[in-house]
Amino acid sequence: MTSDAPDVWDASIPPGGYVCSTCHTPVESEPCPDHQPTAHAAITSGTDQEDNRDQ
Repeated sequence: MTSDAPDVWDASIPPGGYVCSTCHTPVESEPCPDHQPTAHAAITSGTDQEDNRDQ
């Protein structure tokens, strides 16, 4: 079983923020789709369900 890459704090560009530990993509708004697929799938599937509820 493959686990998602952890988030790490990157202070190289002020004010800093959490990034994917593998590719340094910012992850404060959503998980990295390439290295955090489990978390990304959970976020996107929840969004799809909310969108379909309004229709």
